[in-house]
Amino acid sequence: MNKEELVSRIKLVLSKANLSDELIETNTQLLLDGLGSKPIKLKTSNHFVQQNKITDELLHNNTWDQIYNKLDFIADENQNDSTFYSIDQSSLFMASPLFQISNKTNISILDTCASPGGKSILACSILDYAKIVSNEKSHKRLQALRENFNRVQLQNSRITNYDIRDLTRNIDEKFDLVIVDGPCSGQALLGKGFDNFSSYSSMKIRISAEIQKKILIASLNFLKDNSYLLYSTCTYSVEENENIIKWLLKKFSYLKPQELPFLSAHRSNAEINFPCYKLFPSDGLGAGGFTCLLKKR
Repeated sequence: MNKEELVSRIKLVLSKANLSDELIETNTQLLLDGLGSKPIKLKTSNHFVQQNKITDELLHNNTWDQIYNKLDFIADENQNDSTFYSIDQSSLFMASPLFQISNKTNISILDTCASPGGKSILACSILDYAKIVSNEKSHKRLQALRENFNRVQLQNSRITNYDIRDLTRNIDEKFDLVIVDGPCSGQALLGKGFDNFSSYSSMKIRISAEIQKKILIASLNFLKDNSYLLYSTCTYSVEENENIIKWLLKKFSYLKPQELPFLSAHRSNAEINFPCYKLFPSDGLGAGGFTCLLKKR
């Protein structure tokens, strides 16, 4: 794919997200320049107790940018220690819906596509959790997950190595929270400086969407009543984000997307009638991504 074709495909993806012409141009340039990334470090601890209490008042009276600046588990960028975990700031945005349920206690968590471990570590930093099962299908990616958990000494954790369809035959329990940070085309990686040109091809987008649907269907088996499903991707295409949620709601009427006032500035502009949230490089909060929290009624 040459640069001219890449630019055309990026603009097509962004136009489907209903961005203005100005934002399409701005984000296209940021992506081409690889200037979307904003790395941060998370403080971790031996016990991973909930490190930052988020009140309803804070969530309802502040924007995500303001809440981010109040979090005490964000480390100084110059600190270098084994008890820190580095991520792109947009990964924290994608996990931010978990603050909506941070007042709950003894939460059981299943992370279905866990490696390299960022979402699991974020969930355990945000929530008062009892245990976490972090599953990774890929043998190649499993080692990174183990190393990161060992390095930050994540407690009450279990790592599994199953295809999601086999996971249902090997884990006979349900959880308060299921995380699906789904395999996706990875369009935000271009904003981090990776030459991920194929992520904007229609074939890559279509294949990724089909994989995401299979993972989500299997993941629903692990939800308790009144539990939560967090779906996120590091991509911009509506086919892998808003359209996936639209398909999910049509197929499973017991799921309800949650309104998150603190993310209202980032609510998707796509033509939908439910709340979900999307970040772009132009927001200045990382390379970007998509997130949606759903409750099983």
